[in-house]
Amino acid sequence: MDQFGVGRSSARESMQALAVMGLIDIRPGRGARVVAIDSRAAVPTELIAALLDGQAVDDLYEFRACAESQTAALAAERATAADLRAISEALEDYRRAVDRGADLAQADVDFHRTLARAARNVVFEQVLAGLTDLLNFARREVMSVPWVPARALRDHVLIAEAVAARDPAAARAAMLEHVAGGVEAVNETRRNRGSSETALRDGRD
Repeated sequence: MDQFGVGRSSARESMQALAVMGLIDIRPGRGARVVAIDSRAAVPTELIAALLDGQAVDDLYEFRACAESQTAALAAERATAADLRAISEALEDYRRAVDRGADLAQADVDFHRTLARAARNVVFEQVLAGLTDLLNFARREVMSVPWVPARALRDHVLIAEAVAARDPAAARAAMLEHVAGGVEAVNETRRNRGSSETALRDGRD
């Protein structure tokens, strides 16, 4: 709570969400225990469908702010030379996808995955891998916002530079800024969708 600046309820809900996903086992008097699980089965389809409704997307970005900012900071501390090359290659793949106007979802996943691996924390890596489908949905929702690809590329550059410079504080700050941009894009997407639905209703009337 102190480290990420979130409330007790947010921390508790994050733990409960991980329990629902089958990633941790919570028992009274024993606390939480990480469960070994195939990441491909971490988030059942029906759970994804439920999470995509309203507040759950906001919760996803709140979770990302906590988990991925720490992942970036750990990557800055622990990345090997091979990890740094992988991050650089993933960044260039993302840059090329932006230049081509291609679907950025997979390139984005690959960049964030290299950071998770560089963090050398199997729990972070498995949790983020388990959330791939949900994250891809959120990514594709916001990619229609015109400014998103260029801003995301700028953010990725800043994150990669901070990790390469072995600066955990800068890596954490850059990732938090990146996630904040995602929240801003989600809100803009919702406003645009609301305006479109209003216009459609007015046209029918």
